[in-house]
Amino acid sequence: WSNPTNFGRPLNSARHDGSGAFTENHSIYFTRWSEEDKSQMHIYVAREIGLRFFESQKLDERVNIEGYQSINPYVSANGEYLYFSSNKPGGLGGFDIWRIELDEEGNLKGEAKNLGQPVNSEFDERAPFYHDITSTLYFSSDGHETMGGLDIFRSRFDNGLKVFKSPDNIGMPMNSEADDSYYILSNDMRTGFMSSNRELCMECDSIYGLCSSCYHIYEVG
Repeated sequence: WSNPTNFGRPLNSARHDGSGAFTENHSIYFTRWSEEDKSQMHIYVAREIGLRFFESQKLDERVNIEGYQSINPYVSANGEYLYFSSNKPGGLGGFDIWRIELDEEGNLKGEAKNLGQPVNSEFDERAPFYHDITSTLYFSSDGHETMGGLDIFRSRFDNGLKVFKSPDNIGMPMNSEADDSYYILSNDMRTGFMSSNRELCMECDSIYGLCSSCYHIYEVG
């Protein structure tokens, strides 16, 4: 792996910018923390032309509502849907997975819909990733049957009935007693990546050396 390169301004700001998803129409959707209130996080989009990003725009109230958080955007490979996690009104409790249609230009289309049960629970569902080849939604949750903390689950979409099936815990070695999230998978299903704080941290004082703020990227083969 080469050294990472900062995109710089105007894509990056003095605030926290992260959890981004690129699209084929040269856009990036990402989470930005509020400068006034660090507990507030919303989803923005920035357009790229000629390898240059322009000023980002905050998505409207169909995604972002003041006083609530919308995070972890992911756009399906065909560009049809924007998936995201939010604790805005209309959910089942905590953070839920939502999705909203996008037009050919990547603009919001219609209203955002809560995926409901069985995907969402009364607790938190985060970091959605939709694998178009297998019509499977991967996400992290601490509200289904977990091994501890956030676990990665998968829910297959029934294209005939137009519903998501009951989610399955993908188990070890991807999941652990720590927080496991941000799972993504290649089209051929041979390689994936995930984030976890299971790594021992020598610079923190937490029990067993696990640190909730020390996340590491893992490659899954």
